[in-house]
Amino acid sequence: GSNHSFFAEAITATTLAVFGRRHMQERSRELLALALTGMARAQQHLLVVGRQCAVERIAAFLVDLCERQGGGRQLRLPMSRQDIADYLGLTIETVSRVVTKLKERSVIALRDARTIDIMKPDALRSLCN
Repeated sequence: GSNHSFFAEAITATTLAVFGRRHMQERSRELLALALTGMARAQQHLLVVGRQCAVERIAAFLVDLCERQGGGRQLRLPMSRQDIADYLGLTIETVSRVVTKLKERSVIALRDARTIDIMKPDALRSLCN
């Protein structure tokens, strides 16, 4: 139809491209793979928010973000703590408290407000379950 009920919010620099129907049909396999990956991420996010405690939610968020940024030990937070809290269904105070707890346990180190070093990746992953 002519009305769409979808939206997207970019938290980093983003480029938007418009493709015609023919190009979309030619790329249908690639688009299906992207759509399925997006659906799997959305399902995982619902499980995180719906079932896990605050520490598990934040650990899972950091692990996922780390993987999306190439799997290194340093990650750049593209969003504020308030945005992270909203995304994970937590309060900003809880996010701050858990980040401090992870820092005190030497699981992570903070370079600045938006840069985190993963000091103990295995420990962080174990907190996700």
